[in-house]
Amino acid sequence: MLAASGGSDGGIVVCAVEPRIKAAVLVGGGLYGIPSVDREMMGFASHISMPLQMVNGRSDAWGQDFLLAALATPSDRRRFKQFDGDHSLAGYEKDVIRVNLEWFDKYLGKVR
Repeated sequence: MLAASGGSDGGIVVCAVEPRIKAAVLVGGGLYGIPSVDREMMGFASHISMPLQMVNGRSDAWGQDFLLAALATPSDRRRFKQFDGDHSLAGYEKDVIRVNLEWFDKYLGKVR
């Protein structure tokens, strides 16, 4: 499963409740800084145990660290990739695609 930006919220919920998802990537995801919303998202995140990668820009002002820490996924099966860009990751599209394909190849197998 791949979810981007605001869709990462839905991705967090889906990953928490759908056992058929075997690996996930959240691009530009994080927390809003609104306590009630963040608490709810962290509650869902605490039920995610599948391999999960987060990809964000370094200057993206979301709460990625808090979300990543809330995951039930063991630390050896989660990864946080950052690029020098902002939320859009403009200019890093090929890099984002590459690291996401590597992630899915690792946990889902290479496409044949």
